[in-house]
Amino acid sequence: MTKPDANKVPGYGNTATKPPSGAQAPPGYGNTATPLQSRGAAAGLDQSKSTPLQNQMNRSFSKQESARAYEDYKAQQGRFQMNSNPGNYKPSAREGSTITSIQSRGGYSSGSDYYARRTVFYDAYGWSPPVYIYRSYSSFGIWDAMILWFMLDHINDAQYAAMYYNHQDDPGMQQFKKEAERISAENAELKAKVAKLDESVKSLEQQGVKPDPTYMPSDAAGIALAAGVAGTGVPKSSGFPWTGIIVMVVAVLICMHMLRRRR
Repeated sequence: MTKPDANKVPGYGNTATKPPSGAQAPPGYGNTATPLQSRGAAAGLDQSKSTPLQNQMNRSFSKQESARAYEDYKAQQGRFQMNSNPGNYKPSAREGSTITSIQSRGGYSSGSDYYARRTVFYDAYGWSPPVYIYRSYSSFGIWDAMILWFMLDHINDAQYAAMYYNHQDDPGMQQFKKEAERISAENAELKAKVAKLDESVKSLEQQGVKPDPTYMPSDAAGIALAAGVAGTGVPKSSGFPWTGIIVMVVAVLICMHMLRRRR
């Protein structure tokens, strides 16, 4: 992995927008794709099949990988100016349905791998968070902030337009929209992205698509929830136990020294 520059968080790729390696890009993929027109919320995306990226995210990670990803996550969280406390967040009934649905298919059974999955996901997409996101919260309701800013950067992708549309009434999603609008007051590029949110909603409303609180882009299901909501564990490093060995060696040397003094 290439060394990130000063404005990037370790483990979160670069600014490219290419599809993940080995994965098929869905219709309308990327920031430069044409907006949704005649497709529905599902947009023909089959959520019943595991994608190559999903399989990669759900593999077994070593303890070293998980521990390193967790340290990257903590470094990133420290950059947000307004930290949230999702562990104490009380989801609405609608959000509860969303959580249950995501956890049932998102690979949350091994909580400590949540952090490694995040690294795999964002590295695969080659996406780095814009620096302006750190002027806001680290999470919004049940959602990890990273996935919502990623969604905004990929709003021309059918599955992420559908994600916003289906969850636009969630308290956390509404809070995110307000924050994006607030920050966009000083950022014309961001303002254009926020306008795309409204355009995508209007397009899907005109198609008569009924919002589905269980909808989630397949690849993102395992990393979408905020860590406190997902109930993640803290990974333990499996590094060689040098500390314990050093203590044992010192103890042996002390014993040997004492025995020699008695002779």
